[in-house]
Amino acid sequence: KAVSDLKATAKLIPDNTQAFLKISQLLYTMGDADDSLTNIRECLKLDADHKECHSHYTKVKKLAKQLESIRDGISQSNWKECLDKANQVLKLSSDPSSHAFIYRAHSSLCTCMSRGKSPAKDTITKCTEVLDTYHTSDAELLVSRAEAYILNEEYDLALADFQRAHDTEDSNRVNDGIKRVQKLIKQSKKRDYYKILGVRRSANKAEILKAYRKLAIKWHPDKYEGERKLAIKWHPDKYEGEDKKKAEKMFIDIAAAKEVLTDQEKRAKFDAGDDPLDAEEQAQQHNPFQGFNPFGSGNGQGYTFRFHFN
Repeated sequence: KAVSDLKATAKLIPDNTQAFLKISQLLYTMGDADDSLTNIRECLKLDADHKECHSHYTKVKKLAKQLESIRDGISQSNWKECLDKANQVLKLSSDPSSHAFIYRAHSSLCTCMSRGKSPAKDTITKCTEVLDTYHTSDAELLVSRAEAYILNEEYDLALADFQRAHDTEDSNRVNDGIKRVQKLIKQSKKRDYYKILGVRRSANKAEILKAYRKLAIKWHPDKYEGERKLAIKWHPDKYEGEDKKKAEKMFIDIAAAKEVLTDQEKRAKFDAGDDPLDAEEQAQQHNPFQGFNPFGSGNGQGYTFRFHFN
């Protein structure tokens, strides 16, 4: 209301530099850097040497530029740029009137850390700090922390954040998040490809392949440097009873985990709570090796399956 009244006086009184200065300061306090910049420029058009307007202009111009860079970083998925500029905003916003921008910078740090897949624990700490400090239920912050909880495999906490966000934002992203976490909770009680390979959900393809190779060398007879006796020793056909079942399952699970997690589309489905190999699992309930024959003949001689490390 004060801004509206001051705009009226700026039109009624000629050369009213003080009105434009006050409008700009109020907009700055409200967290509107772009409009604050527009109005302080009006002051300088009337008096280019106005000291107060020039000082405020310099501050607002820098801040507006950093905020624009944060928006660009988010829209272009440039998370490093987003984090760098958010930290610069915190350095620029040191006076009490910058409260709104300080909050926005902290909020942006939470968002960009989450979307940029920063270490999950660091992201959770930052988002929690902002939520607790400002006593807010900001849906963006809650969704960002929920995504970090998912990376940290804390699904119950992720679900709680999505449900809390739903209280203030009934949107597709929140509703889809709730459904996804519910699927992940259900999925966690079944075959988890990340746990099979011993990698985090944020692992990149190189890390996944490294873990896969290590397990393949440990478990697959072909990787025992030509020592056929050792190869035969580890062949599932050499096991009896429960040991044989365990060996068979290990070979299948390692290969399945590598197949899913190194395929971008299949991994995306798994991360969304759907196992892309679910149909195969159903078929394997009747015949564990149906459609998947890792060793060929069952006598330990002349096995034909090979792991391909590419």
